[in-house]
Amino acid sequence: MKRPSELLVVWMLVGACGPHEPASRDGELGAVSLAAVGSAHDVTQVAFSIVEPAGNCTTGPVVASGTIPLHPGALSGHRFGEATFLVPPGSYLACAAPRQNDASPSAECAPASAPVVVTAGETTTASLVSQCVATQGGVDVNVELNDPPRIDDVQVSPSKFIEDCETATLSVDASDPEGAALSYSWAVTAQPVGSTPVLTPAADIATFDADLAGDYTISVVVADPDGASDTVHFPMHVSVGTCTSGGHVEWVLAGGGTNADTMAAVAVAPDGHIFAAGSFGPTIDFGAGPLNAVSGFDAFVLKIAPDGNIVWQQAYGTVGNEDPASVAVDQNGDLYVGGRFGISFDFGCGSQSVVGVDDAFLAKLDGNTGACIWSHAFGGSANDRVTAVAVDPAGNVIMGGHFGSPSMTIPGGNTHASAGNFDLFYASFDANGVHRWDHRAGGTLAEELNDLAVDAAGDIAIVGATRSATLTFDPGITAPPRSSQDLFIGKLSGGTGNMTHLLVPQATGNDRANSVAFDPIGGILVAFELEGTVDFGDGPMTTPASIDVVVTRLSGVNLSHDWSVQANATTWARARHIAVDSAGDVRLLGDFHSGVTFGGMSFTTTQPDDIFVTSLNGINGAAQWTTVGASTVGDDEGSPGLAVDATGATYLAGRFGGSGQTNFLLGDSSTPFTSAGNFDAFIAKVIP
Repeated sequence: MKRPSELLVVWMLVGACGPHEPASRDGELGAVSLAAVGSAHDVTQVAFSIVEPAGNCTTGPVVASGTIPLHPGALSGHRFGEATFLVPPGSYLACAAPRQNDASPSAECAPASAPVVVTAGETTTASLVSQCVATQGGVDVNVELNDPPRIDDVQVSPSKFIEDCETATLSVDASDPEGAALSYSWAVTAQPVGSTPVLTPAADIATFDADLAGDYTISVVVADPDGASDTVHFPMHVSVGTCTSGGHVEWVLAGGGTNADTMAAVAVAPDGHIFAAGSFGPTIDFGAGPLNAVSGFDAFVLKIAPDGNIVWQQAYGTVGNEDPASVAVDQNGDLYVGGRFGISFDFGCGSQSVVGVDDAFLAKLDGNTGACIWSHAFGGSANDRVTAVAVDPAGNVIMGGHFGSPSMTIPGGNTHASAGNFDLFYASFDANGVHRWDHRAGGTLAEELNDLAVDAAGDIAIVGATRSATLTFDPGITAPPRSSQDLFIGKLSGGTGNMTHLLVPQATGNDRANSVAFDPIGGILVAFELEGTVDFGDGPMTTPASIDVVVTRLSGVNLSHDWSVQANATTWARARHIAVDSAGDVRLLGDFHSGVTFGGMSFTTTQPDDIFVTSLNGINGAAQWTTVGASTVGDDEGSPGLAVDATGATYLAGRFGGSGQTNFLLGDSSTPFTSAGNFDAFIAKVIP
């Protein structure tokens, strides 16, 4: 407003927030906004200071200060300026010093001061009047409070006392008096020596995972757009966990004969029943009566109720070997089985003879009976196989694998010529077995497709390894040149099978991606084996052992890297399969020798080869629990057999064996198993 020409009037509105206490804080701060309006005086800026009550405007001590430069504004003939600074509550002396353009004191308007008391939760108004000797006009300066945000509550789940194998979820409730949008900054500000905790923020929520026992301090700063903020510090007390033994084993089914038997694949139906497939010979019994092979190794399929009871079991075979590698279930509860066979193949839809050494097969079975609905067998003169099967939301089946024959024809589709040793193939059929599309990719050396998965939109992720110097996928997407075996991750259109995104990270050594899964929000989880170093673009990871396991999360949109966790194996570790539950948490099945530290959790074995299944937090990869399967003698191996049901229960499959192996014991199960021959097959249910 306009003042008499002989006066300079300064209005100050100063305030602070009221006390609130979820934890210790840096101190209450009022955000003070300064505004000045003036006309023709020599005043071009106003310097403010707020000093302790025992001080003075000349010598201080100054609590806060700011200078407002005046510049042309919207009001004709006037200038204005703005500034912001912070003031704690208390009693002060407010000072205003009009200044000229060169920051020297005004020759026309004198300094002014007035006491001001800032009361918590209230706003105090003070007037400072400066005498001016000129008659050209007046200057009004208004100072008013921007109340800072306040943190009203802090919540920690399950509590601030956690074990080193638990994840804590932290959240803050904050508000701003003016309703401004708030930002949140989280940090671990104190931790035990040698620890590397993981704090993953997401606005007003963060998850915390500690790798060592001890006391930690976490801080969160809540700020408004003007820079005013509130801070809390709260402790987390971490003890050595009892949950490192992992999930709890609810049941185990095991069976075998005198030869090597394997449980190769597991899938869960929409109604919660479990399907498991593998190979055996000459006989196998999981407790529901023996199955007998016709010749060599035959295939078997089990349908299992959630309580572990076998609903039905069926052997499939003719002369030669049948070797299932993957299973998938559609929304009707029917089952798809893919793999390879030698000599002949018959799942009940008619016998088909092998063309070469091993041919590939895909069969659809009735989920209620195990009867064959339709089947395809295909291949060339050498070794060909289906390695992965999945079903999309529309009921179409997608299969993938690799072929070593000079050429191979996809049933109802294209004939593909191999460019080298092994080439990749991937194809889709509708629910009736009618061909939709197919593709191949390969170079002069060997490629392998190890797994595939389908997201909620029907798009597909494929993973594997490539040894060729160049590798091109339809419709012309080429991997960068390489000189060693590297892993690859690809995203395909579900409608056409065309590649839309391809990632071959920079690496040294021989690496392979073994398994892939989508999380509920479309992120891609990949389990791979690392020899040497790999870099997804944000820093290298190096294996401390001959072979190590890494789990990586990528964006489902463009394959950009989100996070990775490494097994840090003492000797070696292998990734077998990965699955994701409805909450987005990850299960990893593998085997290892000596010791592993995965996501902050360590486990060891004294045997040459033992099984582990680990649950990882889907947000940051921190370990939640681990179950180990070990024997007193012999080797234990996981397989691509891993699935999670709607309740979060985990189903894992594999084999345990070696001549004379005894006392295979999984996790906290009280029942050990002894193999009947070389290797025996098993499937188990593990609950969180």
